[in-house]
Amino acid sequence: HLITRREKMEMDKQYAMDRKMATKMRKARQIMREEGIDMSHVCDDSCNHSEDLQEMIQIGESVHVHDETCNHEEE
Repeated sequence: HLITRREKMEMDKQYAMDRKMATKMRKARQIMREEGIDMSHVCDDSCNHSEDLQEMIQIGESVHVHDETCNHEEE
């Protein structure tokens, strides 16, 4: 099955979104390291993270991006 142009565009769009997401998560982890926040940290009302980090944490809660720090079992 040859992929149609529409399918290719969809795949490219998905790929671009995934890349953006991965970049955001990488930056979030970097900020968290700089601010000395543990990655398992759960935010509550007492937190006073920077705006950027707040946004990334909310995004991060809804999406899990696999990277070298993951220790999931490979299927």
